[in-house]
Amino acid sequence: MKVVKKNHIDCILFSYKAEYYLLPTVAFAELANMGEFHLIAQGPLLGVIDWRHLTLPLVAPDLSEEVNEKKRLKFAVLHSLCSNKTNIPYFSILMENHPGRIKIKPQDLTWIDEVKSKALLAKEGTLPKEVTLVDLQKLSLIVEEATSHKSP
Repeated sequence: MKVVKKNHIDCILFSYKAEYYLLPTVAFAELANMGEFHLIAQGPLLGVIDWRHLTLPLVAPDLSEEVNEKKRLKFAVLHSLCSNKTNIPYFSILMENHPGRIKIKPQDLTWIDEVKSKALLAKEGTLPKEVTLVDLQKLSLIVEEATSHKSP
């Protein structure tokens, strides 16, 4: 068996409220859907969406509790890292633009604030952007806790 060493990570770069967010491509089950949501606005949960016959919790990448009054919006579906994947195998996250796929090398990122997971993304040939590296495990736990008492 041949082992392939990669010197990069495939990622998805997307924006929300004029901020850029970065997640590995493998975290996504589906990208950039347009759809309706049902408003709940309960803690970090903004609402729920219907996706492939499943009702999924919807959160903002910044965990804000405000939602635009639009009933149709762009979202992506993420694989959950919840301890109980039977109840929450996926959840959805808001985004404003169509996400872009980008290959990241370690030297492309410079930490600005490790506590807030902010880094400067400077790829050759592009302008540097401040990005937030989304902690999928932390976000999954927040969704799991928010949905553990009431089913969306």
